Amino acid sequence: MNTLLLFVLALVIVWRWRGERPQRSEHAAPEAPRSAQQSPVPTLACARCGLHLPAPDALVGRSGVYCCAAHRDAQES
Repeated sequence: MNTLLLFVLALVIVWRWRGERPQRSEHAAPEAPRSAQQSPVPTLACARCGLHLPAPDALVGRSGVYCCAAHRDAQES
């Protein structure tokens, strides 16, 4: 009788423990990190070396955009 009572008690504990955890569907896609949910930033290629960099980091020159001041100065001098 004691063994049966312990078995039932173990089943109840496991059942309660599984009920408290959030259930994940096997077919549900995992959530993307916050940074991946932001809008993408356009990239531009350096007119001298071809390096792609984010548009806010690009230096604008007379002949295009550049990755650094040295490339801008060398290309436009």
